[in-house]
Amino acid sequence: MRIDFVGHATLLIRHVGLALLSDPWWSGPAYRDQWYPYPIPVPERYDLGAVDAVYISHSHEDHLHAPTLRELLKAAPDAEAIIPLRPETQMRDYLRRIGFRRIREVASGMPCVVRKGGTSMRLSLLTHVDDSLLAVEAGGEVLLNLNDALHSSRREIIAEYCRVLRGRFPRIDYLFCGFGGASYFPNCVHVSGKDDVAVARARERWFLQNFGLIAQLLQPGLAFPFAAHFVLPDERNWWISETRLRMEAPSTTLRSLAPEGLFYDLQPGDFVQDGVVHASGRPVRDLDSIRAEVLAHYSQPPARPAIDEAAFDDLVASIRERVGARPTPTSFDAIIVLSDFERRVIHVSGSTTGARVEALERAALDAQDPQVVMETRSDLVRSTLRSPFGKDLISIGYGAQFQVRSTADLDAAPHERILQLLAPSQPRWRQHLRERPWRTLRYLVGDPSMRYASAQLALRRTRPLEKRAVDKRAVTHPAPYELRDWVAVPES
Repeated sequence: MRIDFVGHATLLIRHVGLALLSDPWWSGPAYRDQWYPYPIPVPERYDLGAVDAVYISHSHEDHLHAPTLRELLKAAPDAEAIIPLRPETQMRDYLRRIGFRRIREVASGMPCVVRKGGTSMRLSLLTHVDDSLLAVEAGGEVLLNLNDALHSSRREIIAEYCRVLRGRFPRIDYLFCGFGGASYFPNCVHVSGKDDVAVARARERWFLQNFGLIAQLLQPGLAFPFAAHFVLPDERNWWISETRLRMEAPSTTLRSLAPEGLFYDLQPGDFVQDGVVHASGRPVRDLDSIRAEVLAHYSQPPARPAIDEAAFDDLVASIRERVGARPTPTSFDAIIVLSDFERRVIHVSGSTTGARVEALERAALDAQDPQVVMETRSDLVRSTLRSPFGKDLISIGYGAQFQVRSTADLDAAPHERILQLLAPSQPRWRQHLRERPWRTLRYLVGDPSMRYASAQLALRRTRPLEKRAVDKRAVTHPAPYELRDWVAVPES
C-alpha cells in the first residue's frame, strides 16, 4: 500500500492498480472564502484520472468541497463516491447534483469492497454522529483514517471507539488523525477575563493530547497528524492561524505525550509506502510570507459591497419570520452587528412566550446590555436562515465574532442560542424514524456513539442519585464545547 498526502485531509491510497482518494479539497477556499488549505495541496503531481473511488467522510466543506469534486470528475468521470449511510439523504443528493453517477452509501460497521480487475481494497466505515472514519485493508496492511471524527470528542467516547476499533483491527499499520480545531469555538467567543491566545494554544495542545491518547489505545505502527492544514487569512482571524503556526511541529508534541508511538509530519507530496516514510521535513517560513503565499495562490477574496437600506430591512423581516415563531426556554437578548451595514443593528430578544426582532440605530448600541453581541456579515446571516448547511459558515467557518456579556452568562451559551434561533430546525429522531425507518435504524444500531449513549442512559436510570453526583464530579478534563471550561487555560 502507498499513501500520498495531497494536502489537508486528502490522501491518495493506492494498491497495485487501484486508487482511492479521501476528502479532496484543493480548488479554492471553503466557507465563503474564509478557509484556505495550507500548506498548499499538490494534486497536479498525481494522475487523477486513475482515481477509482472517493471517500467523503462528512459534509463539512473542507471535506465535501464542490469545486474540487467537480474538477476531479472532469479527470475521473466514473469515480465512485463512497459515503456513510445517514438517516437523511442530503449528502447523497448533493453529490448527485455535483455530477457523481455512482454513489455507494455504506452502513456503519459494514465492510465493502472496491475492486479493479484482480485487485481489491476492503473498506470499513464507522459513523460518529455527523462524522465518519474509515479503515482500509489492502496488501496485508491496515490504514485507519480518523479525519475529524475522534480527536475533538470526549475522552470516554475516544476510549469506546478505540475499543471497537482495536477489536476489529488488532494490528493497525498507519493511523491518520486530525490534530487541531475546525470550529469557531472558543476562538471567536470572547468574554471579559479570557486570554484568547493562551486558550487557543491550550486547546490545540488538548487536541494533540487526545491524538496521543488515541495512539496509546490503538498502538499503530506509524501515526500522522493531518486534516488541520488550513489558515484563516482574514485580518480578524489571522491571529488564530498565527498562534497555531508558531507552535512546535505536531509530531514533536505528540512524541512527548506518547513516546512509544512513531509520529511523523507530512508535507503535501510526501508519502508512505511499505512501512517506510518519505517525508521532506517542515519548511521554515515567515508568517507574513505564508499569508501572502496563500492569497497569491488562490487570489484575494472578492470585495463584498455594503448592503443598502432595503436589503437590511428585508433581512430583518426574514429574521423576524424565522425567530418570531420560536419561544425560548429562558429570557434571551442578543444584538447582531453587520460589518456590511453601518447605520443600524438587529436586536433579538426572547422569552417563553416568543421572540421579538427589531432594528436599532447603531448609536443606541451603547445603551443596550445584551447577553451576546454577534458581529458578522449579512450574506452569512441570510445563508444561515436559508440552508441547513448555512450555519456552518459561522459555526465552522469562523464567520462571526461573539462578545458574551459576562461569565455569568456562560452556562446559557448565548453564542449558540442565537445561531440555533436563526438556523432552520433540524429533524428529530422521531421524524427520521417516521420518514425513513430502515435507514434510521441501520444508522442508530451501527453508530458506536449512539450505542454508547443509550447504554449510559440506561445505566444512569438504574444508578442511585448519590452515585451519579460522584461520577459527575470525577470528570476532571474539559468538555470539548463547554464555554466555561475554555474561558481560562484548562488543566491538563
